[in-house]
Amino acid sequence: MKLSDTTILLTKAKRIAKRWMPYLGAFLYGMRTYETSEVPTAAVDAYGRLYVNPEWIAQWKPKTVAYVLLHEVLHLALSHAKRRASLLPECSEEQAG
Repeated sequence: MKLSDTTILLTKAKRIAKRWMPYLGAFLYGMRTYETSEVPTAAVDAYGRLYVNPEWIAQWKPKTVAYVLLHEVLHLALSHAKRRASLLPECSEEQAG
């Protein structure tokens, strides 16, 4: 099985991000990644799934993608989805990512 270019880029970026912030390694490597054009850039949901737009992510170097990953991981680490759901009860957890 051949790995996609997006997977290769994300793997390199995860290694860089883990070097910068090793305490976030469990989040970085625990996220299940989905390539989709449904998001314009990148996003995480309340269940720790990472969604990336392969066309958008392909334009960046691994160091830049590492920053993007850390940004998304911090949403998980800081429980933003849960906090948003508690502030906006009409939002479902699926929408709160």
